[in-house]
Amino acid sequence: MILPTSVLHIRIAEDGRKKFNLWIPILPLWLLVIAVMIVLAPLAIIAIIVLGKRGRLILAGPRLLALFWAMRGLQVRVEDGKDQVLIIID
Repeated sequence: MILPTSVLHIRIAEDGRKKFNLWIPILPLWLLVIAVMIVLAPLAIIAIIVLGKRGRLILAGPRLLALFWAMRGLQVRVEDGKDQVLIIID
């Protein structure tokens, strides 16, 4: 089972010194997204039945959710001389 991402950490450093350090909790956002998906699930099922093969696009929502959950552990580091931006998804 893949656990959802829970924290986004952004750090910006200029000249080797920390200038900006931000921790953003993402878990409350996931709870809201899952609640909306549960509420809209009956409508999605009806749309898939009515649209047939053209309704496959409706399944993109759960697939995107799985994609974002799989991003756990991603680190993006960008450096330009002494300036640095670090984004960590945990």
